[in-house]
Amino acid sequence: MNNVYLCARREKEKMDERFEFDDIFRLYYSQLFFFAMQYIGDENECDDIVSSAYEDAWRYFADIDRKAAQSWLFVNVKRKCLDWLRRQEHHRAYAKLHLHIAQRTTDDTDPLETKERMDRVARLLEQLPDNTRDIFTRCYVDGKKYREVAEELSISTETVKKHVVRALKMLRQGREKS
Repeated sequence: MNNVYLCARREKEKMDERFEFDDIFRLYYSQLFFFAMQYIGDENECDDIVSSAYEDAWRYFADIDRKAAQSWLFVNVKRKCLDWLRRQEHHRAYAKLHLHIAQRTTDDTDPLETKERMDRVARLLEQLPDNTRDIFTRCYVDGKKYREVAEELSISTETVKKHVVRALKMLRQGREKS
């Protein structure tokens, strides 16, 4: 009898938590979205960031003081926005490098030197783990968006971003060694 009572009590607590979380979601989602827009300016990315913050909130909901939930969410969204901006800076740096290399190879460059450079890039790409290379190629060679790649591979956009950042880091390290 005691076990039945405890199970029923736990279920009620879980339901109460869900209702409380839903209330917090409804209360703050739009505020968080527009807060993220001030940093990012891309609606899809802001939606992803706020959703990710709510995923974190649900994961740690038992430990979050309900009175501090709003500030916890805002701090989490701000941190995620700043991380996103940092990653974008890495992407811009890579794109700039790629453009620089492309311009150098189209300028009256020796065809043998161009082939050597392309071979070096191909070797660096081959050193990447298979998943990372595939995701990086889909994003940078095929020009697909992270969301498209995530849907194709049935993974999260965050996972795609992590693979791209890893690839860029490894390619940069490989380029510095050359």
